[in-house]
Amino acid sequence: MLSGAERFFGPLRAARVILGVIALTPCRAMAQHGLDRALTGKRGEAPEPRRAVPATPAAVESLKVLEAKWLVQPLGSTATNYKDVGVLAGYQNTNRFTAIPWQFDMRGSARWIAGSAHFHWQADAEVDPPIGDGPLLAVLTAQHGVTRAVGRSDEVTAEVDVAIVRDPSITLGAVGYYDWNEPENAPATDGATPGLTGSWSRPSGRLTLLGEYDFSSTFAGSDNYAIAGSYLVSGTSGSTQISIRGGWVKGNAVSLSLQIGVPSVKQSTRLRTNR
Repeated sequence: MLSGAERFFGPLRAARVILGVIALTPCRAMAQHGLDRALTGKRGEAPEPRRAVPATPAAVESLKVLEAKWLVQPLGSTATNYKDVGVLAGYQNTNRFTAIPWQFDMRGSARWIAGSAHFHWQADAEVDPPIGDGPLLAVLTAQHGVTRAVGRSDEVTAEVDVAIVRDPSITLGAVGYYDWNEPENAPATDGATPGLTGSWSRPSGRLTLLGEYDFSSTFAGSDNYAIAGSYLVSGTSGSTQISIRGGWVKGNAVSLSLQIGVPSVKQSTRLRTNR
């Protein structure tokens, strides 16, 4: 018989790193995926400012160049039929105007279903390719997740947003999912789901709200929706940032995360000559 300590700490050993959506029905999973991207990706974040170098006579300038941001996020989610606890660790490129922004993260969680804990791990990648100099913004993501004794899932997402207002920032866009689900001891399924997205951000960039509506489809079933918000507690683009992110999915599923971003800075020496 397990002792009280073993019963308490046993499930916690499995909580090593996100929200395992594979145990959900496809309909709930679509909205949960959208919420997950809002809570862990770069959607809704203010772009990095351009770093202008002053024009001076021939000189050697020593600059600090912000290259990237290391991310750590404790994560939690609860619904009527499951509870998740986990952690995310990732690397985010923030040099938005000299390189294509991208992010990669790994996460794992313990999911409690009917009193039983299942370990879940997941890998995510996000790329924000530029679309000219206009108001269009693009987001491409890929996801692979495995839940022990439950199954695995894969997903690719394409999203295009248009900035309709600059200050405060308001965007509207369209998103499309293609998913593959392979439950344990059951046939694999796959299919596409379209949706609409939107975001609002204050001029200061501290508060961002995001929403998503997913249409019904042969794969996902009935329609669904999710809302999420992010609040920058402290920090700037060039310093350690702490943000609180939360969201809600149709069906009373609630998620919460605390994001800590630590910038990676390198020293760069450039020779500039005015002619």
